[in-house]
Amino acid sequence: MSDTNCATAAPSCPAWSPKPCVLCGRPGAFEALYFPGENSPAAPPPGKGRIILYGLCEYCGTHRRMLMEVIEARIESELRASGAI
Repeated sequence: MSDTNCATAAPSCPAWSPKPCVLCGRPGAFEALYFPGENSPAAPPPGKGRIILYGLCEYCGTHRRMLMEVIEARIESELRASGAI
């Protein structure tokens, strides 16, 4: 499992709204950052860094510690599907 930090994003304008939940698609209540580890398919090239912003709903956000492996797998799956990795 990789290092992952979660934080509530502070809106900078009235039109801001968090991303939808990466797991269930509900409206986002939290925005979090995923820092892929070197063994992750989403790992950056050597000497580079990568930070991936994602959203979580209220339920998934409060249970994120139990869901970290599922969250990482979903992010990596979405990146593969988009051709980003």
